[in-house]
Amino acid sequence: FGNMAGFADEVRAAGLGFGFWIEPERFREDVPVVKTHPEWFSRGDAGFSINLEIPAAYKYLKKTIFDLVKKYKAVYLKTDMNGGLGIDESGAAHYRYAKLFYKLMDELRAAFPELVLECCASGALRTDLEAFKHFDVFFPSDNSNPFTQTDTFIGFWRRFLPMKLMRWITLRELKNDLPPLRGERKTMLLAPTEGTWEEAFAVDLESVLSASFISGQYGFTGDLASFSKESLALVSKYVKLFKKVRPLMDETDGYCLMDTPSFKVLELTFHSNVLLLVQFISSEQQYPRTIIPTSLEAASSYEIHGKRLKGEELMKSGFQFTPESKGQHNKWRAELVWIEKK
Repeated sequence: FGNMAGFADEVRAAGLGFGFWIEPERFREDVPVVKTHPEWFSRGDAGFSINLEIPAAYKYLKKTIFDLVKKYKAVYLKTDMNGGLGIDESGAAHYRYAKLFYKLMDELRAAFPELVLECCASGALRTDLEAFKHFDVFFPSDNSNPFTQTDTFIGFWRRFLPMKLMRWITLRELKNDLPPLRGERKTMLLAPTEGTWEEAFAVDLESVLSASFISGQYGFTGDLASFSKESLALVSKYVKLFKKVRPLMDETDGYCLMDTPSFKVLELTFHSNVLLLVQFISSEQQYPRTIIPTSLEAASSYEIHGKRLKGEELMKSGFQFTPESKGQHNKWRAELVWIEKK
């Protein structure tokens, strides 16, 4: 891997933990082990797949992963699976493979108890409920659009606990790349339209941080080095807030209160407190909406927007939310609304 060891040391020197991504189901035909042991492999949808039912092949893959974790002193490992295992007349190949792969993950966790294991959904090939036993967090989609991702998370909430999901925030900030406007260079924050940087669109940073706050563990990628001091300060503010409530959010219940193409409301409820994500298209004409939270304690008092209301009243009549635009080029906006028990 070139100078990955040196890069790992650089990451740790910056006060971060080092981790890496693997895709153990995909081997290229020019890989030495495929040439040496062709009997271990079969052609799948995306290259060659290893047959873990062969003890020697299982031992090889286990040793390879263990050696990598040791060599780079990894504290994080992401496993991916972007292709099927190939045609199997019995229809049970994926079941048998997954059973052995989860066994390998359990052995990995036993050997490295501090290692964070992330499971990539990879076209739903690893979104079975059994996976809950073997991974810490789950990555639903390569789509990095912070707003259309919400639709993916709404679907995942039907099967996965909200805080078991991993949300990667992918951003880049432009300034010197933009032409001056009235003699002054404006800053623009960009996010990918889908899963790559081939297409991007302008976003509002606080909206992105809000939209990503409620849908799983916070993760950051992209070009953070391009951020201004002001942007980094806002990111730091939200990270600190997330860390503060994370122990509570680990026990949260998730609800989808509203889901239209231009207006969405998600709710997290933990210890009788409620956190709402309100996401809307600001470039369309919006109007005041009534939002009715659920799972409050009817007799308890709650504070929202500086007002105190009974849980019973909120669950019956709700509260009014008026969407506000923030720049004509920021199509999507998102806000967090806290409903705190008093």
